[in-house]
Amino acid sequence: MCSCENIGEYWRILENIGEYWRILELEIVMVICYKKLWKKLIDLDMKTKDLCDAAGISHASMAKLGKNENVTTDILVKICSTLECDIGDIAEVVSEKQKKMANARINTR
Repeated sequence: MCSCENIGEYWRILENIGEYWRILELEIVMVICYKKLWKKLIDLDMKTKDLCDAAGISHASMAKLGKNENVTTDILVKICSTLECDIGDIAEVVSEKQKKMANARINTR
């Protein structure tokens, strides 16, 4: 049998394990954000429709980009080729929290 002292230690261990799992639940999830693309289009005075036509991408793909959703790398390459830029100039990997904040700003416009 465990003594009272050992039970106290047992509970401390369980609390530490619980804290460890809470930390894992808060693990940062990285996602893609296309905020740089929108800034680039503004700088170039280019509309999304114009980019769709010039890059040969669908309006559905552009809508996904507008919602910071995933698109194929083929779409990103077409955009980069059209804008004569690198993928890092139109997209970045951010934490999910930052993406939610970016989406909230997009949705309030």
